[in-house]
Amino acid sequence: MQRHTDPALMGIFCVNDAMALSTALKVKEAGKDQDIKVVGVDGIDEALAAIKEGWLSATVAFSPSEVAKGILDCASLLLRGEKVPS
Repeated sequence: MQRHTDPALMGIFCVNDAMALSTALKVKEAGKDQDIKVVGVDGIDEALAAIKEGWLSATVAFSPSEVAKGILDCASLLLRGEKVPS
């Protein structure tokens, strides 16, 4: 965090909660946790606890099985020549 001194940096989006937890800890250690928000993806228990403790900004629940179901539903519609809802 010491190398990134750009005051315009207001948030960091991480592709999973493990990265977000590590990043949020570094942001907190640098004393920037009030200025830089950190968000992760997965909704794991550790991330939810960190949010309650106030040192992780947010997490987004993600369900690969629901994404796969949506993809298969769209593919099925396309194969039948039907329109996929937007």
